[in-house]
Amino acid sequence: MNASQHTEVLERLLAMQKGFISCVENLRNENKEAVRQMDLLIIGHIEILDLFDHLPENNSSDQLRLLRKTERRLKALLGMFGVTEIEVKENHLKPGLVRVLESTGGANFQVCRRGYMRGNRVLRPAEIIT
Repeated sequence: MNASQHTEVLERLLAMQKGFISCVENLRNENKEAVRQMDLLIIGHIEILDLFDHLPENNSSDQLRLLRKTERRLKALLGMFGVTEIEVKENHLKPGLVRVLESTGGANFQVCRRGYMRGNRVLRPAEIIT
């Protein structure tokens, strides 16, 4: 192989390497966008799930049973995508997982909105009043 052929091969390899790096970057960007879109879809479903928190607990009507069944199905569906509810415990209020909306100085707390995670990422922190 002469010097010009060697140079041509190196130039082609360099062009292939640049193309490969460009493809990897494009895949990373597409993956980030897909994750962002999935998170938006999941958060929309979580907001629907929030509506079930306002249903009466002690009513045994057929409509309420159907709504509770729908709630369980929606939670199961979110679970299939790795979405879990953030557990809020009195002595374990972790920053980033819990947002304190108001502090009354008392020892007890009330969860105003449930928080959710997908894998190790917080989709929405739990909102509480202490």
